[in-house]
Amino acid sequence: MFTWEWAAQLALFAAVATMTPGPNALLLLSVAARFGLRLALPAAVGVCIGIPTVIVVVAAGLGQVFEAASWLRVAMHVLATLYIGWLGWQILRMGVPQEGGPDTKPVSLWQAAALQFVNPKVWTMAVGAVGAYSFDGSPLTSALLVGAVFAVVCVPAISMWTLFGSAVRHWLTSPTRFTVFKIGMGTALVASIALTWVT
Repeated sequence: MFTWEWAAQLALFAAVATMTPGPNALLLLSVAARFGLRLALPAAVGVCIGIPTVIVVVAAGLGQVFEAASWLRVAMHVLATLYIGWLGWQILRMGVPQEGGPDTKPVSLWQAAALQFVNPKVWTMAVGAVGAYSFDGSPLTSALLVGAVFAVVCVPAISMWTLFGSAVRHWLTSPTRFTVFKIGMGTALVASIALTWVT
């Protein structure tokens, strides 16, 4: 049953889960640093749409399907590795802020939303949230309420990383500093998925 205490506890869980570094934080930090706040907003909105959608999908029962079918988990893991690896490569290819060129297209809303469906951190977060915070009664109501809390909490959490990327943008106009930054971000993004294979 919904209570304000339940909502507050879930909001705290969601805040910690979404604010801590992971593929989303690294991606948005990199995109905002390269393209600025305005062009990074679609990716931020995509993340804010994608996370609650995954939560609702898991709460609706798909999480149990993945738990039962080990081959499906492995397939999703491989897909996640390929997609996040591709995003890491895109970060490495980025040019210096304010520099023109063929690589000046930021991650789109739909690309960022799609990332959530193969993001291991989001799936782990979704399974944990649904397992701990779903309540008896209508499964649909429970799923929508858990998703709604995550949707509200996502906005400041995702905004924090996007604003931080935008804030360091002027510092990265030096080609040397930007090269170090994008190698660090691209490597960290790929490492975030690589480490899931050994844990």
